[in-house]
Amino acid sequence: MEIPVLILVIANVAMYVVVGISGGQWFDVPGVVLLHWGANLGLLTIGHDWWRLVTSMFLHGGLVHLTVNMISLLFLGRVTHH
Repeated sequence: MEIPVLILVIANVAMYVVVGISGGQWFDVPGVVLLHWGANLGLLTIGHDWWRLVTSMFLHGGLVHLTVNMISLLFLGRVTHH
């Protein structure tokens, strides 16, 4: 496993844990909690919160969402390296 991919996986899982602790839900994170942590919402992003384009990449709506995305990242990260 490549180091940059591993760092991204760790960062995503860590952020999921932080959001889960703050929102108190693990399987279906409420949208308002995701917005608080930087989810991308067009009106906010276009208005003045351009940073949401970056922070939204580390947010996941639930455990299944996180798991599928991290498995995909692991496979695609390995393929794109070669």
